[in-house]
Amino acid sequence: MDKKFPNNNDSLQLLSKKYIENKSSSLLFGILKIGEQKSKGVLAYYERELRMVKIFQEDLYMTHLSNNKKTVKDNKKNYKDIRNNRRSYTILSRASLVINIIRLFVNLIASFSSGSYSVISTLIDSCLDLMTGLIIHYANHAIENTNRWLYPRGRERLEILCGIICGIFMCIANFMMIINSIKVTFYGSTVLNVNTITIVFLLFTVACKFLLLLGCRRINTPSSRVLSVDLKSDILTNLVAIAGAYVGTNFWIYGDSIGCVFVCTFIVYSWYTSLAEQIPLIVGGQLKQEQYNRVVHLSINHDRRIKCLDHILVYYIGVKAQVEINIVMDEKLTFKDIKYITETLKYKINMLDFVERVFIHCDYKS
Repeated sequence: MDKKFPNNNDSLQLLSKKYIENKSSSLLFGILKIGEQKSKGVLAYYERELRMVKIFQEDLYMTHLSNNKKTVKDNKKNYKDIRNNRRSYTILSRASLVINIIRLFVNLIASFSSGSYSVISTLIDSCLDLMTGLIIHYANHAIENTNRWLYPRGRERLEILCGIICGIFMCIANFMMIINSIKVTFYGSTVLNVNTITIVFLLFTVACKFLLLLGCRRINTPSSRVLSVDLKSDILTNLVAIAGAYVGTNFWIYGDSIGCVFVCTFIVYSWYTSLAEQIPLIVGGQLKQEQYNRVVHLSINHDRRIKCLDHILVYYIGVKAQVEINIVMDEKLTFKDIKYITETLKYKINMLDFVERVFIHCDYKS
């Protein structure tokens, strides 16, 4: 294996130079309105390549320092930070559960007292939010208490499966609510009674959600970012529901059902996008080209005795990916050398943040 630490300084300098040149040209063409679209395309290409080379350098640097004492200390420090953040997230998630229960009862009372379809849509959202939280909590509990004899690889994909099931429930329930709101708009009549007390109750739940959102942004972990997205959608839907119910009571009777349609449509769209992201994770979808490039770059810079890569597969097996590589090496190499090269390469690729498992097959011809 090469002792010299490989780098891409020449490529980085060349791309930086080209990027600056094309940026200047893009500004000039933008002023003159000549070839503006083509210039923007070239500039975007160099931006993408420059970012990719920087990522390559970070990957090489990370794997080169993987056995350093300093890196070990940094990893211990990062582990402590992660543990502290996890504790803070646990507190926030429990607070979110309590607020969701309170919100459920508040929306239930408000729905019965007001008769507003906009408020009823928030009640359905509260019920399904609570159900989703319980299902995901059960999934996490099952994952943490997995019997390794029955499930040798664990049950991490159970969380994704539960997310898909919850998304389907959410979409069906809100779609039915949209249909009922449209029916009421054209064929029915409703008597609304949205008073000040109802609005104050609903605004109280919005304020609680907003405080939780501030806490999630302060922690800024992947789990807290997911929770913050859910909180933002809850705040938005509640505000739209309040506005629709108020307009329907005081100004225009159809404002309530229109507000309900807006709320439910937004929830359906949010969960549809979530399903579109989650389904490829469980059926073995392919990763982006950027992840492929990172795996290939690490492999070809690993050892000079690797002649070429015959084929490579990178696909999801859950939240993370599985990598399969077929490398070609000299047939005269000893088994000891081949073992060392493949094991160290496997270790390097496993250090990438999106990789869960690596399989490397060796051959002497492509």
